[in-house]
Amino acid sequence: MHTFLAQARRHAAAAWRYRWAGIAAAWLICAVGWAGVHFMPRTYEARAQLYVEQDAVLAPLLHGLAIDSSSLRDNDVLRRTLLSRPNLEQVIAQTDLRLQAEDPDEHERLIKRLADDIRVVPEAGDLFTIVYRNRDRQLAYEVVQHLVSLFVASVVANSREEMAKAMRFVEQEIASYESQLREAEKRRAEFRARYVDVFTADGGSRLEAARTSVRALRGTLADAIVNRDTLTLELATTPQTYTDTESGGGGGGGGGRLMEAERNLAALRLRLTDQHPDVIAARNLVAALQSGRMPQAGGRGGAGVITRSRTTPNPVYAQLKVRLVELESTITSLQRQLGDAVREQARLETVARDNPRLEAEYQNMDRDYTVLRHNYEELLVRREAMRIATAADTHASTTKLQVVDPPRIPRLPNGPRPVTLIAGVLLAGLIGGAGVAAGLGVVHDAYYTLDELQHAGVPVLGGISAAERPFSVQRVASLLAVSVMLLLLVSVCAGLLTQSWVFGPV
Repeated sequence: MHTFLAQARRHAAAAWRYRWAGIAAAWLICAVGWAGVHFMPRTYEARAQLYVEQDAVLAPLLHGLAIDSSSLRDNDVLRRTLLSRPNLEQVIAQTDLRLQAEDPDEHERLIKRLADDIRVVPEAGDLFTIVYRNRDRQLAYEVVQHLVSLFVASVVANSREEMAKAMRFVEQEIASYESQLREAEKRRAEFRARYVDVFTADGGSRLEAARTSVRALRGTLADAIVNRDTLTLELATTPQTYTDTESGGGGGGGGGRLMEAERNLAALRLRLTDQHPDVIAARNLVAALQSGRMPQAGGRGGAGVITRSRTTPNPVYAQLKVRLVELESTITSLQRQLGDAVREQARLETVARDNPRLEAEYQNMDRDYTVLRHNYEELLVRREAMRIATAADTHASTTKLQVVDPPRIPRLPNGPRPVTLIAGVLLAGLIGGAGVAAGLGVVHDAYYTLDELQHAGVPVLGGISAAERPFSVQRVASLLAVSVMLLLLVSVCAGLLTQSWVFGPV
């Protein structure tokens, strides 16, 4: 620690010896630095912030219904729109930049330089910032102001003009498709009228309809024949009449029971199959009554009983016979219809063989008509969507374009502030002056202590202390002069700072 303090005192003494050289160096550095700050070229930055947004209320409602005419959200599209050649030419014509374009070549270079200098910076969300720098603060402001005004006007005008052009194009296409549709419908109608015996009124194939009718009639006839055969079998097992036997003196009633059993059997057969247990039981009961195995009422029989037989038509048989006649009539009618349908199918097949390309020609004609109609309906939907989009753009502004931060005349130049530069030059001058004094003290050899003389190899017998007082007039005057020079340097810096702060950079 003692050695470090000794070295510090030694270097301080060496620098103090060359104090005036250090002060001169500090003044020179500050003078050159402040002159550089004064004459340093300054650029002023003007900026404006735009907000381009799809309307939060109408956008969900128009999604899928209207054409999106707002394509300015993309940064590249926005930049191309802003920096289009017509816009830049108008900016040059409306500002003092026109004074820099003395000939066509200079005008072209100015347009290219202006396009390179203007920056479109995307911000968060839908914000965009337009930035331009120029040495003339008023010119920087005017360029950004005119650019924003031209952009807002061009967006509204271009959007409506493009929508009107698109609407005219769609109207022309709709008129063209309407004419083509009328021609196609006329050709189809004439074709169907020419071959009315081949095609139906709705354009279907009569041959295919005849084939379908034949298949349906055959199926219905087959079902009727099966029902007839089943009914014939049932009729064969049903007796036409039954015998009612009565016993006198005992009140038998067997014939009544037989009639009731047969009616019950007939009713069950109308609802159930022959294999159903109820039908089998009813049939067994009828058979038992017919064979006389059921016990007779009124006792076991005896003397004085008179027996009489009576034949009665069977009503079940009559019902089955009526149904069988109806089925035979139905089968006869179906066979006649099937014969007519088969003959019609054969005739149409003959016509189809004689005109093999007739069906293909009509299918091609119908396909062309279907495509035309589909495209026509698509155009109608598109036209309605464009009308909705136009109405929304006119009355509710689907594209929300707003100047969030308008351009202003910049007060301070771009980059470090002059106040900071002036203070930095002062600090650099003081450090430089101190460095010059310390450097000169190191370069020029001098001995400040007896130890330095001994290390240099000089014989030292002893040391004599200085007889002058610590605060002599000469030392005080020297210290006062150094202080005055430094204070004067600081005062000049303060004056420059005040001028830059109050009146702006000069």
